[in-house]
Amino acid sequence: MSKSRSKDAYRSHLDDRDSLEFALFSANIQHILNVSSLSRITGIYERTKTFQKIQANWNPNNVLDKLSIQLYNSLSKPTFIATFHFGFYRSLVLKIVNDGYKVCIPVAKQILDSQRIYYKAILGVTRAKNIVLLDAEDPYLFFKVAKYSKLGYHTLCYLDGGSGVKTKYLKSSKSLLRVPLAHGFIFSKAAFLKFAYMANLPVVLCIHSAESCDREGDNVVANYYPVLSNESSDAYSRRVLTEMYLKLSDFLIKNPEMWECWFYLHQSCLPESSMSNWTVENRYTSFVLKGSYFILDKKNYQSIGVSKEKFEKLCNRKI
Repeated sequence: MSKSRSKDAYRSHLDDRDSLEFALFSANIQHILNVSSLSRITGIYERTKTFQKIQANWNPNNVLDKLSIQLYNSLSKPTFIATFHFGFYRSLVLKIVNDGYKVCIPVAKQILDSQRIYYKAILGVTRAKNIVLLDAEDPYLFFKVAKYSKLGYHTLCYLDGGSGVKTKYLKSSKSLLRVPLAHGFIFSKAAFLKFAYMANLPVVLCIHSAESCDREGDNVVANYYPVLSNESSDAYSRRVLTEMYLKLSDFLIKNPEMWECWFYLHQSCLPESSMSNWTVENRYTSFVLKGSYFILDKKNYQSIGVSKEKFEKLCNRKI
């Protein structure tokens, strides 16, 4: 069997949901990592699915290492903590609370209840009270964050989360900034950094180092972003957001399988990349959904339905 047919065989055994997931995953990978080889994309996909299972089976009741002395001391006053869904990212919140701090976290409305249940189950009712989960789509969100900051809470925000963002409507507005990420670009929220600037909150980026959560020593990489002299809110948020995503780029190139967002990046951040990265040969992929056949243009995320005969001809294989 030829290599191309063996790769197609891998895709052909995926069910409808995974077929679409793989197609969109491959588009996200190609935009950001400039990887067009089906074998390489398949390898990253399989490793990412494996890491998802490791995350799901990770026992947060194991002893967590302490925050670094520098990070622990920097949290002596309310701070804006930026982070990404990378590595064992759930451990960061647990470590902050275990070290005696309080934190508020904006999350998507649909997972508010499940997240509350999760933290109560892990931390217990008393310690879980030190975590306040806020609806990221609440129009009064920033007023609530400001209130909790005055009460001594830190604010933790996932920069790569799409909560509260209707990207296709806001893409051309000042609500989102186009920032470089590895070999491509994405659109990301700047509002929280502007809020931190106006509220005079220190800003720190914390990324899990991709090391095991259960090893001794610190496994959170922290970077600090003070305001430069005479720097405006817009200039600060653009500079810092760009620098933060450049930090993430380093991690993605080394361990792409540890970023959860490959599965939904297209829903909120609309990846882009140079036209020179795309050819007719690597621009299109196929997927099956509810018994119908589609071709996906990975560059612009547009799909078109085709007949089974046309699908087989384009894929050069039998279903």
